[in-house]
Amino acid sequence: MRNLAQRSGDAAKEIEVLIKDSVSRVEEGTELVKETAEALNDIEASSKSSAEIMTEISAASDEQKAGMEQINTAILQLDTMTQQNAALVEETAAASEEMSNQAQDLLSMIKIFKVKDNTISNNKMKNNISTIEEKGHFEPQITSKNDDTALIEKAAFSSDLKKDGFEEF
Repeated sequence: MRNLAQRSGDAAKEIEVLIKDSVSRVEEGTELVKETAEALNDIEASSKSSAEIMTEISAASDEQKAGMEQINTAILQLDTMTQQNAALVEETAAASEEMSNQAQDLLSMIKIFKVKDNTISNNKMKNNISTIEEKGHFEPQITSKNDDTALIEKAAFSSDLKKDGFEEF
């Protein structure tokens, strides 16, 4: 019996050591589970943070895209305006050349009239130009009924002219 008691005692001691070892291992396992849970929580927080950053990047990309579209639209409008301006410049140049030709034609027509005194004619021309600048139109003054020059001026600058400055024949 002694032997049995001693074996029972030894077995109880071994069981106690095994239980202590198991408890120690369970505590270590529990600590590892806690650390794992903390690591998983950190991973989850980092994942949420990464998702938020990706959302912000996506929103910024959308804003950038909208800005680029506005810039593209503005550039297209500038291009259109530049083309329109170029066309207007061409039209203006053509109109200017036409006006120059018409002015030359008018000068040629005026040369057929003889003026007795050049000084008087130049003074009248200066007065006529001043009148046009002040009033925006020419109003010829007839000094006498026999003054052919005044009659020609009156006919040339008649109020019967159309708005575009041309008289129908």
